[in-house]
Amino acid sequence: PNAGAAYLFSRDPGEAAPDQWSQTEKLTAGADEDAGDNFGAAVALHSDTALIGAPLEDSGGAVFVFVRDPDDNSWIRQQKLTASDASPGDAFGNSVSVFGNTALIGAPQADVTGVLTAGAVYLFRRDPARAANPWTELQKMELVDAATGDAFGTSVTLAEGQNHLQTAARNRAGIGSLSNEVLVSLDTSLPMPPTNLAAQAKQGGVVRLTWQPPLDTLVSGYNLYRSHSPFSDTQAATKINTSLITMPVFEDLPPADGIWYYHA
Repeated sequence: PNAGAAYLFSRDPGEAAPDQWSQTEKLTAGADEDAGDNFGAAVALHSDTALIGAPLEDSGGAVFVFVRDPDDNSWIRQQKLTASDASPGDAFGNSVSVFGNTALIGAPQADVTGVLTAGAVYLFRRDPARAANPWTELQKMELVDAATGDAFGTSVTLAEGQNHLQTAARNRAGIGSLSNEVLVSLDTSLPMPPTNLAAQAKQGGVVRLTWQPPLDTLVSGYNLYRSHSPFSDTQAATKINTSLITMPVFEDLPPADGIWYYHA
C-alpha cells in the first residue's frame, strides 16, 4: 500500500470535444517500488520530461525522471535521482520542478550543518550528450540562518531567468514568516551556431567535416544534417549522427555519389 503512481493524461485539440482528456500512461517506480514510498507525492512536467517524487523512499527520498519517446509517445524511465548525502527521513522529492535540462528538488526534512529538519534544495543538471544517467547533482542549497523546523524546500519552482527561493514553515496554527532568499539563475537561451564548416573528401567516399566551435562555452554537442539540395530548415535534411557530437569533427559516408550539402 501507498507505493504510489502517477497518471499522464493528454488531450487531442483536433477532436470534436477539445476538453476531452484521456489517460495515456501510468508511471510507477517499477523494480524500485516499495510500500509507503509515496511515489507521485510531487510531479513536474516540462516538454518531454517528467519528474516524479517519492519522498518516503528508503534512502531518504528519490525522484524518478521519465522522458517521452517521440516514436510511439510512450514514457521511458531515464534515471532515478537521489541526494549525494541522503539520510532516511530527508523527504527528498517532496517538491520537484524541471525546466529544460535543469531540475530543482526539495528535501524539507533534511538536517543541515547540525540543524534538524532545516531543509535543503538540490540542483541537478542533465547532459544531453550522455545516453546513460545524464543527470548530475550540481549543488546543495541551504539557508545561512537555518533553524530547526524551517523545512526549506517544501515547495520549489523553476523558470527562465532569476529564481528567488524562499521558504516558510507550516503547522496547525498556520504559516510562519519567510526565510532569507537563495538566488538561482536559469539560462535556456540557444547557443550561437558553429562557423567555418568545411568538408574534405577521403578514401572510400568518406567526407571529413570540421567546423569552428561557437564562443558559447556551455555548448554540450552538435548535430550534423545532410541533403541533396541547399537547405536552411533542418526538417528538409537528414540528421547523420545518431548521438550528440562532442568534438568539432565528424566523418560521414553518404549513401551515394553526388553533390551533398551539410549544416552543423
